[in-house]
Formats: sequence, C-alpha cells, structure tokens
Amino acid sequence: MREETGASFRVIRLLFVIENMFVYHKVRCHEIGFYYLMKPETADDTDKIKGRFFGREGTIKLEFDWFPINSLAKMEIYPIPLKTALLNLPNSICHLVQKEQDF
Repeated sequence: MREETGASFRVIRLLFVIENMFVYHKVRCHEIGFYYLMKPETADDTDKIKGRFFGREGTIKLEFDWFPINSLAKMEIYPIPLKTALLNLPNSICHLVQKEQDF
C-alpha cells in the first residue's frame, strides 16, 4: 500500500473504525475513518519517513513528523478518540464514535 508519505507499507491489521461527526466551515460532516497498524515494506521505505517529511493529497501539501507516543496528550490530534486509543492498541477491531457538541 502506498500512501501520502510516498513510502510503501504492509497492512498488518485494521485497528479502529472511527465515526467522526463535526462541523467544518459551517458544514456538518460525518466521516468514517479506517485506521490500520502498518509497517514499512523495505528499509528504503523506512528511510523515506524519517524525521520531518512532506506529501500531497490532491493539491493540499501535507507535513508529517514522528513524535513519542507519550506526547499525544499535549498534541492536537483528530479525530479526538485517537489521543487515547493509540496508547492501548486493541486486540480486535474497535468501533469508536466522536460527535462534536454543536453537530
């Protein structure tokens, strides 16, 4: 699987299905995201994702960076359930629902 980073990854397993209901620019949005445990295919792919790196999603420039997992509590992470869910990976697929107060 090749994704926004430009590196190839092997999917190990599906971890989370997250329903995220939020308002973006005054528009109500209902997003369903699938989050996987993955690993780089090769050492070259591992090198592509070291440090800060950039990618694209259509015309939008994306910036990526690695950080210690214990710093999640201090970061702005969306969808919000990922902040705690990533600290304790489930043994089976976990369905989470996030609904903003003004949705």
